[in-house]
Amino acid sequence: MNGFKVKIKLDGITFSNIENVFASIDTKTYEITNDIPCDISISSRGISILPDWNMQSVPLLYSQYIPLTTENLKTSIALRIENIEVLETQNFPENTIFSHNYSCIKSITNNALANTSIYDGYTENSQFEEYAIIHNKAVLSHYNLNKIGSDPEKTKDLFKHAVYLAPDSFWMAYTNFLYIVLLIELNEFEQAINIAYQINRRDVTPKIKVTTLLTIYKILTMSEMNGDFGNDIKNIETEIQPLLNDKAIAYDFYTAKSLYYESNQNLKEAQTTLDDALKNTEKDTYLYAKTQITKADLHIKMAQMGNYHHYTQSLQCYHEALKTTTKQNYPQEYANCQMNIGIIYAELPSVDNKKHIYAGLSQTAFSEALEIYNKFDQPYDYATVCTNFGNTMMRFLPSIDDERFDKIAYYFKEAIYIRETFELDEEKAVCLMSLLNLHYYRIESVEEVNFLWFEEMEIIAKEILQLTQNERFVAMAQDALEFVKHKN
Repeated sequence: MNGFKVKIKLDGITFSNIENVFASIDTKTYEITNDIPCDISISSRGISILPDWNMQSVPLLYSQYIPLTTENLKTSIALRIENIEVLETQNFPENTIFSHNYSCIKSITNNALANTSIYDGYTENSQFEEYAIIHNKAVLSHYNLNKIGSDPEKTKDLFKHAVYLAPDSFWMAYTNFLYIVLLIELNEFEQAINIAYQINRRDVTPKIKVTTLLTIYKILTMSEMNGDFGNDIKNIETEIQPLLNDKAIAYDFYTAKSLYYESNQNLKEAQTTLDDALKNTEKDTYLYAKTQITKADLHIKMAQMGNYHHYTQSLQCYHEALKTTTKQNYPQEYANCQMNIGIIYAELPSVDNKKHIYAGLSQTAFSEALEIYNKFDQPYDYATVCTNFGNTMMRFLPSIDDERFDKIAYYFKEAIYIRETFELDEEKAVCLMSLLNLHYYRIESVEEVNFLWFEEMEIIAKEILQLTQNERFVAMAQDALEFVKHKN
């Protein structure tokens, strides 16, 4: 959410009448707008934190109206952009939607499980709050479903209950929109399509209609059934075409269309479609950079199919994105670009006299990513960079001595600690596999082997077997145990 400005609409009041409320609030965090939908609405009834149709933040709901004070507005903006640093300084009254939602956002930001029972002791003050609590439980249950594979039927029932409680067609459309996202993930495409069409038949704003049209388009294009919906896809393309002067709509439309071609193995058309997206978003630096990143990802897929020159094109796209995606304005995107650049340099086929150059460029890119991500503020992302950095370093080194082993193992152990802290067993197993491979590499690189290394390998392999049932990981761990057995 870095670099994102909250759009605030004034409803029936003028800025001059409430200017004092904004006096101590950083102007870089918000802009006053007439756009619909916006992020926050301020009226004589108070502050309303509105739904995030672009899903840039955790889609939790709050009280319908919050008293208009500087402190409440500051908190509302921080919640909307998920600024944990600011939120940690706020004194939330206990047992309020504010305090409960903050706890959930903090858990999700740290990639931990969300506590769906946190709202159980809350007493609703209105019909809207009753709806908001069930909506939030559905959102958190969906989040946990992706983390631990819990019961999808329970999550679906919560969304249906929230839709039933929704006070009007606007809020019903929003909860249904999130329900559609769940159904897509469960591959229940036909039901998702039916609900999306129902939203569009209701009395909702033009922007919401466009959002749901794009959602239907994405469902149809990403579904394995897309061959059965050719006419629907063409009709939606025709309906959306006149709206492509809106950069955000253009970005969503062309990236969805690109995925459609990609799913049909027509990668050349996917590439052409992303070129169209670049033409339509070039005046919006953020969307233009995001399109370059999407195009870079496509080139990586093409390179992985054996067309290695696409790695070079992928690098060009990432570097183009970095012209406007800087540490200051979009640090997360900047860090992810740098990490991917570091990985690509390890993938580039190279002769020996270029390897050290690529190794240096890769290390520089990873170091840039680690300047953004640290284990205290972004532990999950930090662990991801550490794992990729360790694996990349292993690929570049001609051999592993004790010093090199310790340096690479440090990054793997950092990632392992974080995955363990947040009880991410499967991801911890991935990190342990990398550490196990590092042990293999060291043993192959030296003439004299320390037999303590085999004991370390045995401990790692046994822990992997306790953490996962992944067939590939289980097989590799068992092979490691056999390897250790024969060496001893």
